[in-house]
Amino acid sequence: MKNVNRSKLTRLNIKDIPYLNTKEFLTKYIKRILTIAQIYHLDISEKISFRLLLDIIDLLPELNTLKINSITLGESLSDEERYMMCLILNRSQITKVYLEEIEYIKEVFILMILCPRIVYLEINYVDQIDIEFILRCIFEEDLHEFSDQLRSICFRILAADKNMIQKLQKMINDEKLLTDYTIERALDKIYLQWK
Repeated sequence: MKNVNRSKLTRLNIKDIPYLNTKEFLTKYIKRILTIAQIYHLDISEKISFRLLLDIIDLLPELNTLKINSITLGESLSDEERYMMCLILNRSQITKVYLEEIEYIKEVFILMILCPRIVYLEINYVDQIDIEFILRCIFEEDLHEFSDQLRSICFRILAADKNMIQKLQKMINDEKLLTDYTIERALDKIYLQWK
């Protein structure tokens, strides 16, 4: 490890979650990496438990970008998970979140609360999820106060077309969710930005 260029080691890719399944091993593994580099970008390429995600984020206070495949949520948060979330909320630097697969809309909201400085949110493969419902919930006052810096959302929808854009524009305008925004489609992605 003597010849490692530390300035380029800013991304941590985690691919084998079962191998990293204990907090003790995970802590040791990440602390060892942090001796040679600061981690700003985290990419977890498979499903991860919410609890393990909290542990990892807690170990990486300089994290700016979080990309995860999907999250396994319990029925409700334990007291320990709530406490840990409060600690992370105060120091989280995460501004960009990428969620590859979504099973339940609750995953999006937990990530938004966990990352209060989020500016950009990208959700892939949302064909089974109601985008209008997601947008309504995001712009509800209670959730919006957790992520008041969010300014851009991207949805990857295989069936994205001009009619879908028009339908979303109509809903946003009719329900007065946003006033100063742009919405556009590029291939199978819909981008919504606002001031």
